[in-house]
Order: sequence, then C-alpha cells, then structure tokens
Amino acid sequence: LAIIGQMAAGMAHEIRNTLTSVRGFAQLLKEKCPDNDTLENYVSIIIDEVNQANSVITNFLQLARPKQPVLKLHSVNELIGEILTIVEPHAFINNIELTFERAKDLPLCMLDRDQIKQVLLNMCRNAIEAMPDGGKIAIASGQFSDEKEIFIDITDTGCGIPKDKMHNIGVPFYSTKDEGTGLGLSISYSIIHAHKGRVEVKSKVGKGTRFRIFLPCAGENNELDRK
Repeated sequence: LAIIGQMAAGMAHEIRNTLTSVRGFAQLLKEKCPDNDTLENYVSIIIDEVNQANSVITNFLQLARPKQPVLKLHSVNELIGEILTIVEPHAFINNIELTFERAKDLPLCMLDRDQIKQVLLNMCRNAIEAMPDGGKIAIASGQFSDEKEIFIDITDTGCGIPKDKMHNIGVPFYSTKDEGTGLGLSISYSIIHAHKGRVEVKSKVGKGTRFRIFLPCAGENNELDRK
C-alpha cells in the first residue's frame, strides 16, 4: 500500500506538470488572439478546467502525503472567530444565518493553526452547499467536564445524509454532491487524526447534519491558559 501510494503521488506530480504546460500555452494563445471572441471563450474554458483538475490533484497529494502539523498553543474560540470573518459573506449571499455559541474558559490546545482553519472552512463550505435554499449554520465550542478534550460543533439545517451513506463519509473520492470530489472531508479527517483528535457525525435526512470535532487540551492543569 505504501508503494502504491508513492506511485500514485508520483503520477499526480507528472500529470500536474503536463497541466501546467497546457495552461501556459492556453494563456499564450489567449494573448496572441485578443480579437477572436470565440477562441478566447474556448481558451477560458480550457484554463478553468485545467485549474479544476489541478485543484483535485493538489488535494490528492495532500491526502497521499499529509504534512505533519506544526503544533503551537492556540485558542479555539479565537480561531473560530477568524473563520467566521471568512465564512460570513458567503453565508449572507446564500441566505444562511450563521451563529457562534462561544464556551467560556476553554483551555488552549496544541494546534496547527492553518490546518485546523482548513478543516473548519471545509466543513462550513460543505454546510453552505447542503442548503441551496438558505438555512442556518450553528457553530459551538465546548468541553465536557470529565474529559481532557474540547469540541467544536458545526451544525446545519440542510438536506442531511442518508443512513446507508454515513459510513462512507471521509472516504477519499466519495461525495454526496454531484460535483464534489470527496477529498475535502478526507483531508479534514486526516488532519484531525494527526492532531490525535476525532470526528463524530450525526445526520437526519431533511433535518440537517452535525459534525463534532474533538481535540485534546494542551494540559489537564493548564489553568492560566484559558480563553
């Protein structure tokens, strides 16, 4: 399996190199023929499709060769606040109400800030896409009194996930969306696993879905480092 993974990653690199050449010549063709509207339209489509393929390959490589997290002390509440700033405009455009229930006195966690932001953005975007007619996304942070971990909830009022498909959530290239690749959640699961955390999913068709992310606290007696 390790050898197959290395081969797949190598092939993905080679394919990406070829796509880079195709994109470069397409851009050159666009510059050489500025007065041909039809050709310019075709070239724009080529570039868009190459970019899409490149995005899939980049995500695949990240999954095949995951980057080890660089762990530092961070406040989960502050991190969620940064995510809200990014997600709020997209939610507003799609007629989605976004709320955040912030738990007080949460201990800090040893996190890779960028990787956890990527996870939260992936899940928020999935939630938005699950509600094409609008709805609500409720984000909450918290900690169970008898546990040495904190949790982050991302709950939507979208279409939900059928029971017979729940076991496939997080599997690479599996998606319930027509145009989805399934890599976003796979990468998210991989990142949380690398942080020694876990993800739980509850969903009901027609009612919505809740993703709960568990992350270990920095220290059981870390009373001074709480936000």
